[in-house]
Parts: sequence; C-alpha cells; structure tokens
Amino acid sequence: CYDTDLKRYMELPETEKWATALHETGHYLATVKSDMLKNQKIAFVSILPMSWYLGVTQSYTKKNEEVIFSKDYYLDYIAMLMAGRVAESRLKDHNMGAYSDLEKANDIAKQIIMKFGLSTENHNRFYDYEDLYLLSEDKKKILDKEIQALIDEGFRRAEKIISDNEELDRKST
Repeated sequence: CYDTDLKRYMELPETEKWATALHETGHYLATVKSDMLKNQKIAFVSILPMSWYLGVTQSYTKKNEEVIFSKDYYLDYIAMLMAGRVAESRLKDHNMGAYSDLEKANDIAKQIIMKFGLSTENHNRFYDYEDLYLLSEDKKKILDKEIQALIDEGFRRAEKIISDNEELDRKST
C-alpha cells in the first residue's frame, strides 16, 4: 500500500501537496492548541494519500485520562475538524478535501443539539433522527439554526487557533 500511496503522492500537482500539508497542519495545530482537547495525543500526521484521503492526522486518547464531554469539548473538537479547511483556505482555494471533516463536524453538532441535551433552546430534550418528520418546519428551522451556530463557532475557534499560531503554520510549510 505504501508504494501505491507514494506513487499517487508523487503524481499530485504541487498545489494539491501544499493544500494537503496546510490542511493536516491545521488539524495538528488545533488538536495541540485547543484547551479542551488536551487528552488527544497525535499518533501521526501524513500527507501521503491513504484510501480516498489526500492526507490524515490521527490522534488517540490516552487511557485513564479524564475527559469531560462538555459543550466546549465538542466545540473544540468541531474546531479541530474545521481547522484543516481554515488552514487550507490560505491558498484561496477550497476543494472537496474537507468533505469528511465537514461531515463529522455536522454530525457532532447535530448530536449536541438533538441527542446530548446541550441545546440552548431545548436543553434536556432528546430528538430521534427518525422522528424528524414529526417536527414542524418551524422547529426544524430552530434546530438547524442551532446546529449551524455550533459549526460557525467551531470555525471561529479554528480561525483563532490558526491565526494565533501562524508562525508555526508557516514553519511547517
């Protein structure tokens, strides 16, 4: 697999290599600089294509370390996911490389609002995804607005981390 991935990497245009490097650097910086993600340790960062990813940042949680799964924890996690896109945007070009990150960030935001009872409008309320069709359009709009607000807050946190550590971002590139 490594030889195949290396061959794919060598065939990538330089702009894709830079975009991938910036993207993965963003994930790395957001992981190590986020207050609530101190339990996350970086196992490796690679800009070699793997499977259908152009690069990957893999972290893990140390055993026996306490984690408080608060709203702030999840917002920092969303920020870590969005940080790849934020860092990559320095090239003024978005591609579909953030697809998986956006999917995960949106799923977490939905869970915060609909399953974890951390909604500002409907705390202590659990919504089953399958029952969404029973909700009024107004209720769906309220939930969607809250979900979007979490994604936007995660994106702002990612932007702050990247801009506060721009000298580290430049060193890595």
